Formats: sequence, structure tokens, C-alpha cells
Amino acid sequence: MTTANTVQDDPAQAALAALRRAGLRAAQDALRANTHMVVSRNGKVEHISPHDYLRDREKRAAESP
Repeated sequence: MTTANTVQDDPAQAALAALRRAGLRAAQDALRANTHMVVSRNGKVEHISPHDYLRDREKRAAESP
């Protein structure tokens, strides 16, 4: 019997989902505080606006299957 993997079944997927929620929460906090975010991209530290972060996040979500 095979079942489809859900977030509860796969710890790696659960961790990724938690990181996505944390990123969204950080962007919302940065918007409220009117500050930039510090993120790591390709191993480099970058300061970006929360608007850019949310736009990039939506673009990645649209590209995912």
C-alpha cells in the first residue's frame, strides 16, 4: 500500500514549510518596522527590502509545480 507523502510524513518538507513561514513572518515584521531584511542568497549575505523578498517569494511559488 502506498500513500502520498504529506508534510507530516516527511520531516524535510516540514522543515522547509517552517522556513517559508518564518520568512513570511520576518517580511511582515520588516514591513511594520520599515526596515530591510538580511538574507543569504547563494552563500552571500544581502540586505533587501521586504517588498523585494515578498515579490521574489511569489515568483518562486508561481514557478514551482
